[in-house]
This record gives sequence, C-alpha cells and structure tokens, in this order.
Amino acid sequence: MLSLLGKIKVDAKALRQAEERLRAVWNYEEPDSIPLIIDAPIPKEWPVFAYSEEFKDMRKMLINQLASVYVHSKIKDDAMLTIRANYGVGIIPSSFGCEIVLKGDNMPWPQPILRDAEEAYALRLPDLRTSGLCGRVLETMEFYEESLRVAGLDEYVHVYLADTQGPLDLAFILRGVSFYKDLFTKRKAVHRLLDVVTEAYIEFSKLMKDVIGEPYDEGYHMMIRMAEGGVRICEDVAVNLSPEAYLEFSKPYNERAFEPFRGGYIHFCGKGHHILRHVLETKWLRGLNLGNPEFYDVSHLMELLSEHKICLIGWPLRYDREKGFTQSAREFLDGLGIRTGIIVRAQASGINEARRIISKWRSLFR
Repeated sequence: MLSLLGKIKVDAKALRQAEERLRAVWNYEEPDSIPLIIDAPIPKEWPVFAYSEEFKDMRKMLINQLASVYVHSKIKDDAMLTIRANYGVGIIPSSFGCEIVLKGDNMPWPQPILRDAEEAYALRLPDLRTSGLCGRVLETMEFYEESLRVAGLDEYVHVYLADTQGPLDLAFILRGVSFYKDLFTKRKAVHRLLDVVTEAYIEFSKLMKDVIGEPYDEGYHMMIRMAEGGVRICEDVAVNLSPEAYLEFSKPYNERAFEPFRGGYIHFCGKGHHILRHVLETKWLRGLNLGNPEFYDVSHLMELLSEHKICLIGWPLRYDREKGFTQSAREFLDGLGIRTGIIVRAQASGINEARRIISKWRSLFR
C-alpha cells in the first residue's frame, strides 16, 4: 500500500515559489502573483478508502490524506503539500473522557460528559500523551513522518496539526447545548471550563509540534504556510454569541491560546458580522478563514482585514463560464483593490483544467 508514495513526484522549484507567494501575502507583501489553490477530483489511479476503514488503520488514513498531495503535485498550483492525523473534532475532548461515536463513514463525533456546569471544577488536565485519541494522534503523526522520510518526501510534504478546535468549541463539546444556558446562569463555571480546555489546547498543540519538529511560532496548515503564528483556532460556536458574550467568553481565551505560538488564524462558519470587529481585534491574529464566504463581500472584508494586516484564507473565486476564467478573474482582481493579504481558491473539473486555470491566473500578473 505504501508503495503508492512513489507515485508522488514533486517539482521542488514550483513548490518553493508557491511557498514564497504564501509567505508574502501572509506578511502583506506583494508577491509575483496572488496565491491560488485549485481543488480538483482525485484521479481514479489513486485509491480512496472509506472513513470507517481510515479511522481504524493509519496506513489507509495516510493514503487518503496523500490523495490531495498527489493532485496538487500534478497541478503545481500554490497549495502546500500537507497531511494530518484525521481523527475529527473530538481528539482533545476524548482525553477528558468524551465517548467517540463513529457511525458509518461519517466523521467521529464526541458525546458531552458534563451533566452540570459545576462539574467543570473537578476537571483536571489529562495526560495528553496517552489519553483518549491523543495518543493515537501522536503515534499517527510519527508514522507519517517516518513514511515520508523513507519515501524521500519529508522535505516537501508537511504533517500539520490535527483538529484541535479552539477553547470555545472545546468547552461546548464537553458540555453540550446546555453550554449556551450556562453563559447566563453559571458564568464562573464556564470560565473554569474555558481555563482548563485552553490549557489543554496549548499543551496538545505543543506536543504535536514537538513530534513533527515544527517551530511553535510558525507552521503549515491545510495547504497554506503560516509565516508567523503557529496554530489554528476553530470556533463555530462563536456566531451564536452576542458581541458582549464573545468579548467575555471567547476573545480572551483565544488570545491566551495564541500567545505561546505568536498567533495563527481563526476559522468559523455562519454569519459572524456582529462579532467580526472583535475577532479582527484579537491579539496575535494573523489570518481568517470563513466557512460561509457567500455571506460576505470580499472588497469590504479586505478593507477591514488590511487595517490589521490579517490574511484572508481560501476565498473562493467563482467564475462565469460564459465570460470565461480570464475575464472573471480580471474583474475579481479589479474589485479586490489590493494585491496581497489574500489566498484564493478555485474549483476545476480535473487536473488538466486546473493546470489551464493556474496558467491563466498567473498570466494576469505579468
């Protein structure tokens, strides 16, 4: 099975240029072209295993993770070649005792363990080297590192941190939907819970970085290069909070989680306009990824983000088939009003179309 790694052929020069572009926009410097990452279907020659098989077999997980590496190495777009131990959102919660439920080929889901908010006072930081799924994550990352080394790919393919979520989401997972009521009725207990999960987030992120030999203050994450800032915070719960609640229960814990890593980026889904100003004022924030970009205007977003030198990650470039890619992309760039601070993403029907798109995109910057 691992002989498949020999199929991955890396253009080192193209990859180095892509990384330079990503570094530039992260630092609000103007690159030779704005980075474009293109998603394309996995070719039939690369096997894909059902998630139920992947979850139980780290070799199959590695092959599934390398599918996108195989695609992007052929496209030669601006994606970094990255893989992770793909055990879902419940990795850290499982270390506290949350049961992990796996149904069919869906991603695993953790069950809440706190029946009452006051139970947070009894929580203690678990042994994150061995508890729950954490031990398996570290073992999988070590296996990835060794497999890449043997295949001669370790210089080009980067293992990135498994899904750590963020303080707010971790607290919600441990408590369940009653967490929202607790914000009004058990505020001190909520803060205690957030204290514990923030510490767990920091410590497990450090453990994973130690395994892969990645500096705390920079890193790779899901096809991007973070030139400064070493972690990602996911907080989908945040959009359900008022601005006042966000300032009390999310922002300070995100800042605490970011500090040891000199920052990173935040991801959330949904309409977050009511909290966006507070998100962008988060100390150490270097990037923003929106799960529902259709709710936002990119020109307005870039005006706001550029004030704070925050990179917009993975903005979708949707092009009109009648106009063609070049005209659509030109109009997008004209409306953007800036030639840095953004990483763009596009869809292609296959590798050949993806290659044509990247060629047309780069021609717009000559």
